[in-house]
Formats: sequence, structure tokens, C-alpha cells
Amino acid sequence: MEKNNNEIRKEILFRRNSLSFNEVNDKTKKISEKIIQMDCFQKAQKIFTYLDFNNEAGTRILIEEAWKRGKTVGVPKIIEERIKPFLFESYNTLEKGQYGIMVPNRNEYFVLDQETLIIVPGVAFDRFGNRIGFGKGYYDRFLAGKTNLKIGIAYDFQIISSINIKNTDIPVDIIITESEMINCGVLK
Repeated sequence: MEKNNNEIRKEILFRRNSLSFNEVNDKTKKISEKIIQMDCFQKAQKIFTYLDFNNEAGTRILIEEAWKRGKTVGVPKIIEERIKPFLFESYNTLEKGQYGIMVPNRNEYFVLDQETLIIVPGVAFDRFGNRIGFGKGYYDRFLAGKTNLKIGIAYDFQIISSINIKNTDIPVDIIITESEMINCGVLK
């Protein structure tokens, strides 16, 4: 019998949470190096990404590389059950936000334009770019109507054969894991 998204979420999170600190760092480094080499990262002037927590594929290397290259970085903050993009300029400006996720303590909005590269987290992805998050739909609502290039980042074991989707689910265009880059069929 096919598993539902909650069962998949539970299994993947258990596996992700059992990764060691060194495994997370090693996999994150490989994922980050792949993204930094990509044309879309190199050309983007703005990057919107999540701040990782609970053994998610890390984003700190990407963020610091973006800053080094003079790029503007935005991160999400949940306000009134919606993701709002905020400017992120320093790890010294973080405080705990909703669900214990770190957020900037300054309230300066980050303005996304059509060229902004968006890095998307997920608990699981399939090879068509569909994703399972934490089930609240924050990213799907945030990404709705945006034509930006969307890159999902995950560990190899977070790629599964298929995901039950709803018509409100927004897929990513590319998925980067520690061992591969998956073009989800959206890019020509």
C-alpha cells in the first residue's frame, strides 16, 4: 500500500534527525559546492533562502558565499501564518522565531524580483519537483504565482519515487543533493 505524506514525513524526519553533526556538515558542503558552481547562483544578485534547523541541509555556506560576492540575501519569517521575506545581513542579528526557527531581529523587508534565486527546503521531494514540507502550506502559498527559479535542497535519502500532491502544491525546478542535480523537467 502506498504511504501517505504524513507517514513519509515521519520516516524521513526520523532518518534526518539521526544524522550525525559530521554527516550533516559533509552533505551540506557537497550540496553547497554544487549550487555555488551553478550559473544561476553566480548570476543572481539576490538570493532568498531558508535558515536551516533540525539537521536540514544547511544554507550557511551559500549565504556566506552570497555575501562575499555582494549579493543581497533574504530569509523567511512567518507572520500571521504567511511567509514574509526579510533582509538578512548578519548571523549576529538572529533570534528565535516561530517553531524555534531563527529569524532576523530587524524588520527590514527583502524585495523579491523575478531574478531572485529561491532556495526551498523540504522534508521529501520526488523527481518531478514535488515536495513534502511540514504540512502547513507556508511555502506553497509563498511561491504561488512566482516564476523565479526554485531550487530544492535535500539529502539523497529525501528523494522518493512519488508524492501525493494537491493543486495548491508548488514544485521546485531543480533539486540538489550531495550526489546529484535533478532537473525536474521544468527547465528547457
